[in-house]
Amino acid sequence: MHVCYLINNLRGDGAQRLVLDIIDNSDEGIRFTTCAFEKYNPLEQEFREAGSNVVTFDAASKFDVRAIQRVFEYFRGADFDVLHAHLPYSQVLARVVGATGGARSVVSTQHNVPANYHPVERALERLTRPLDTTTIAVSDGVRQRFLAQSRPWETELTDWRTIYNGIDVAQFNRGVREIDEQSARDRWGVSEDDLVYVNISRYVPAKAQTDAIRAMSGVVRSIPDARMVIAGGGQLERLLQRAVANLDLEDHVTLAGRVSDRSIYELYSIADVFVFPSIHEGFGIVLLEAMASELPVVATDIPGVRDVVSNDTGVLVPSETPDELAKAMIRMRSPNRRRTFGKNGYRRALDAFDIDRVVDEHVRMYRTVSGGD
Repeated sequence: MHVCYLINNLRGDGAQRLVLDIIDNSDEGIRFTTCAFEKYNPLEQEFREAGSNVVTFDAASKFDVRAIQRVFEYFRGADFDVLHAHLPYSQVLARVVGATGGARSVVSTQHNVPANYHPVERALERLTRPLDTTTIAVSDGVRQRFLAQSRPWETELTDWRTIYNGIDVAQFNRGVREIDEQSARDRWGVSEDDLVYVNISRYVPAKAQTDAIRAMSGVVRSIPDARMVIAGGGQLERLLQRAVANLDLEDHVTLAGRVSDRSIYELYSIADVFVFPSIHEGFGIVLLEAMASELPVVATDIPGVRDVVSNDTGVLVPSETPDELAKAMIRMRSPNRRRTFGKNGYRRALDAFDIDRVVDEHVRMYRTVSGGD
């Protein structure tokens, strides 16, 4: 069986990491080709090392006509059992080229709720969705949001299924445990007496880190030794810096910006609690990373997050309520509560979201849609 992935680019975001993990953990009976539409593909070598052929179309933008022509020319001469597209722009391309030949079946994975898509991409994705052989949602919350916005005839024309995202839970746990915690604490300027909250997400509106910063204003009144590190980087960095300064939290909140993979392991190593105040979320791989690190989670009660965080692994609060977020964060001052939530979270991640299970579900789906079963 030959599976082709079409994706916007090979950067280190959640969709790309999921595809890489599937390739890296699949059996030898499947051949993979990964096609990236854009120019900048820092993970290209990792995809090759995982065993995938890599094709890049070197688009300067989504409106690069020559690159679009190269896509159609490539797939005109291709013969894939499954063409699997990730992210709305690539989904539209895959559905159109799949309809003109080059693949026996077309699959799309929806990684986020429709509200997080650009209006033009949202319209084109919806228009072409009936061309899918099957459409995957990474959580029940994502699937329900799409179904809520679909007309009856659109629902009838789309074969929806949910396949959760996943990570190698045990391997991630080992990566965190291998960190020298004291050295990491020294590097990040936190002591053993500090209660350390960590958030790792891009600095974009949907992640709502300003709510976490406002919540910290209330937390430090109850827990003077509370510290928070927010890592990720992005367009709202200056806004977050102003929020920290306006609330006089420079001694309590560190904006780390973009960090390396090793720094991410360090942050999970020194963290006591993982905080996730997002207002729109498809799934949240970082929640799995936190649970794999045996951390309790304080997050918002929204679709996507509910699929991951249960009431014995963390606390969920309404979105856009910094005061409620602060109360939940303060509740985590109890070491016993943190330890219990952390151990439960690790077990849940291992049972429900481990990469082996995710790969198995994808492979079975590929065989079904391609007629291999």
